[in-house]
Amino acid sequence: MVARVGGDEFAILLDSIPASELPGKAARITQDIGRLRIPYAGGCLIPSISTGWTAVEGGVKSTELLLRADRSMYNAKQSKKIRPLI
Repeated sequence: MVARVGGDEFAILLDSIPASELPGKAARITQDIGRLRIPYAGGCLIPSISTGWTAVEGGVKSTELLLRADRSMYNAKQSKKIRPLI
């Protein structure tokens, strides 16, 4: 399930995925979006995203889960900024 959280932020809810697989799933979604080519005004748009993730734990409120995922996403954004451009 995909849901818009607000602004340009979306949440993807994955069912029955072991927590150990979440980083790989997030990386694959990031790569798949980056492969898109969107024709626009005679040119081509290439989207990019930053992904964060968290695992659902019993007793943890949804607001805390969103905060964890948000922190993870911002960490991913920061790591993109410090990579050298080639």
